[in-house]
Amino acid sequence: MIVKRSAIWTALAGMVLGAGAAAFLMWPEQSFLKKTDEETVEAVSAQAAAVKKGSLPQNVEGRGRLEYGEAESISLPSGIEVEEIRVEAGERVKKGQVLAVLDEDSIQRAMADLQEEVAQLDEKMEELLKAEEEQNIQADLSGRVKNLYAREGDEVQEVMLSKGTLAEISTDGKMALQIRTESKLNPGDTVEVRSDGKETWEGTVEEAEGKVYEITLTDDGPKSGENAAVWDEKGNLLGSGVLYIHQPVSVIGHTGTIHRISVDEGEMIQKGDVLFTLDSRQERDSAGLEEERQEKEEKLQELLRLAQEGNITAETEKIIGEICEKETQEDGEVQEEGRTVLTVFPADRMKICVPVREQEILSVKEGQKALVEVNAVPGTQLEGVVSQVGTQSEYAGGAVVYMAEVTVKTDGEEDFREGMSAAVRIQTGEKEEALLLPVQAVWEEEERQFAYTEKDPKTGKLSGRVEIQTGDSDGEQVEILEGLEEGSVVYYSEG
Repeated sequence: MIVKRSAIWTALAGMVLGAGAAAFLMWPEQSFLKKTDEETVEAVSAQAAAVKKGSLPQNVEGRGRLEYGEAESISLPSGIEVEEIRVEAGERVKKGQVLAVLDEDSIQRAMADLQEEVAQLDEKMEELLKAEEEQNIQADLSGRVKNLYAREGDEVQEVMLSKGTLAEISTDGKMALQIRTESKLNPGDTVEVRSDGKETWEGTVEEAEGKVYEITLTDDGPKSGENAAVWDEKGNLLGSGVLYIHQPVSVIGHTGTIHRISVDEGEMIQKGDVLFTLDSRQERDSAGLEEERQEKEEKLQELLRLAQEGNITAETEKIIGEICEKETQEDGEVQEEGRTVLTVFPADRMKICVPVREQEILSVKEGQKALVEVNAVPGTQLEGVVSQVGTQSEYAGGAVVYMAEVTVKTDGEEDFREGMSAAVRIQTGEKEEALLLPVQAVWEEEERQFAYTEKDPKTGKLSGRVEIQTGDSDGEQVEILEGLEEGSVVYYSEG
């Protein structure tokens, strides 16, 4: 957006870019202050102003040159030839304007070649579809799934090497553990099995070998490998052991990738149920062919559009950058896929790289607003935003600086051209609770600042000169650091 300038940046207006350096930096001075060396001042029409608290924008200021933004490449599919280039580098083009005329015969040849490639892909996919048989691993027996070692995406061989099985199935509905005890137990005795997690199940003594007894319990709940203790009916601890599947069956696989798991741990299954679905090589090849076909279909649609239009047009208003393609081609020359015909720049925005002193660079952030004044187009301001803040230092104008990139809205105005010198003001924040006076109320004498606190009501003469110290200014108000307090009244003339 372009707006009328509300205040002249006096300090920035005199800056020039230094030859061979990023920029010659001059930082703003309070040149707007009135000059005086008198204790009293004649003022025909004196104004009064009180020192008030308020907010003051904090800015970082510098200079740079207008540059084009990021270049966009305009490219063509393989085999398309350019018959005529109708623009020149640096030319400003309108939306819909023809940039280049394409060779119609080359478009038709490219379409025919691409259609043949699509047909060949269809044949390959049909062959794969006929040969493809989904590979499943099924249950050989009914039972309960107790341990699932394989996960989707795992390679079968890797799981088999590390675990010895893809899963384990309990086929008789029982878990078991062995205990050693001095107590006399008989087969068929009922006991209580209690896990480390404090869950309890009814257990049955199955058999004994000396003082070692096997205890069985349900397989619905207990986990393989979990520690458990066995208690008798009177509450006496008989012993403890590790739970295992009483009659396990291992699920075996050989090659392939686990594509889908159809069961969960603890689930009851029947003989013949599908446990795992493997991703076969045919499936992977088919997926690759489908993706390749989709890409070729998109290219074919692009060729159809080019055949209808017969040329390349500007999608929006642009600035032509580099012409990369000549109008004539060598006989037999193969045109590469995605080659760049020309580059363009957006016409509605430009950028400026502004050197910022090391003392101020940490206050500059991406997204901050900026105002830009171009020397060659006086009386206007451009709105901008900080789009990038550099991290590498440079040495320019006798100071260490970092470059901040400001993207500027030009609204397509042709007056703003690459290389023009510009002054940039980046708003980095607000100083709150600052003591403020109008800049017209501050007088200057040999780098010292003063304000007049008294006025003769009859003559209008100003007196009561007080030395003050000033801080930041936005060109309309100036910060008072010392010499005056909030509420102090000063007098000044408009002239």
